[in-house]
Amino acid sequence: VEALINAGSLSYFLHDYEQAINFYYRANEIECDNFYIWFNLANALCEVKKYDSAFKYYQKSLNLHKDDFLVLNAIGLMYQDMENYIQAKIYYRKAINHSPKNSEGYMNMAGVFMKTDCFENALQNYLKAFELDKTDSKIPLCIANAYSSLKNFEMADKYFDITEKIEPFSAKGFICKGLSYSDRGDEDNAILCYQKAAELDTQSPNAYILTGNIYNSKKDYDNALKYYQKANDISPNVSSIMVLCANVNVLK
Repeated sequence: VEALINAGSLSYFLHDYEQAINFYYRANEIECDNFYIWFNLANALCEVKKYDSAFKYYQKSLNLHKDDFLVLNAIGLMYQDMENYIQAKIYYRKAINHSPKNSEGYMNMAGVFMKTDCFENALQNYLKAFELDKTDSKIPLCIANAYSSLKNFEMADKYFDITEKIEPFSAKGFICKGLSYSDRGDEDNAILCYQKAAELDTQSPNAYILTGNIYNSKKDYDNALKYYQKANDISPNVSSIMVLCANVNVLK
């Protein structure tokens, strides 16, 4: 059984989810009441969007480990992936009630509120998470994003600064700060942030797309096309980027 579980875990790590499911099913045939087999099987089934089967095995896991944080949180993530945000919040709340000192539950709850544009509720959950964990730079970055969504840019900048003190900005950090500058109409600083993001992550087209969008909005179609083409060079044959290039060529 252990060899099958290990093979399933390796397949999952390598993103071969169907193979992982096969190994976990085989392990389950031998040992039919193992929490880790059921939980890992449910996770793999979620990855291939077999949600009904995944929920069945999450429930089996809960029957063995009642109100387990990992399982409750995973079910919340499953419902969030399904865009069933009401059920996602129910299970995140159960996870938080089980482990109120675990910041992950608050972060996931906040993420649902952000997706449903309930920015104040999101902010309160992010702040609670930050009370519990001052070391994870992702948390103050999310707080900054929430403040930006609420148009409180002074507080957004405060938490962008806190993020950088914990850990130098990643490409994602510069993207978030650039979006905040763009929201407040400071396009020059937004472009500078996107340029830094592009330097840090040379394999992602996102910074070039966002830069192109700014130039496109300013009707500077030559520069817009320049950056869209840079994005296309990184990710060729992506239809959304090709459409951006085509649209700008028409406007030129």
